[in-house]
Amino acid sequence: MPHDPKDIEQSLVHKFGFDLDDSRTHRFLQLKLPGMPTITTMISHSKKEYGKRLEGKVARQLHVRQPFFVEMIDCTRSREDYYEQVQNNPYPPFDLVP
Repeated sequence: MPHDPKDIEQSLVHKFGFDLDDSRTHRFLQLKLPGMPTITTMISHSKKEYGKRLEGKVARQLHVRQPFFVEMIDCTRSREDYYEQVQNNPYPPFDLVP
């Protein structure tokens, strides 16, 4: 089922601890976990729902597979589940070269 960008943003901020940076043209969400690169995604200003393609893109930016991302937004994955996933089995893996 498609998700509204506002619902995605609220879930990432309130449930998963992302910080909103709307000082730029687009709305960026960032998460800083100790000892890891900053995780960043962009959320659309549009009111149009995200389909599978855009959800997949956000999932990759969050370093999880698309089904895991959907579970995050549908509230079947916890903050702890997400943090464990990106720390132990990120997809795609974080680039180790700066």
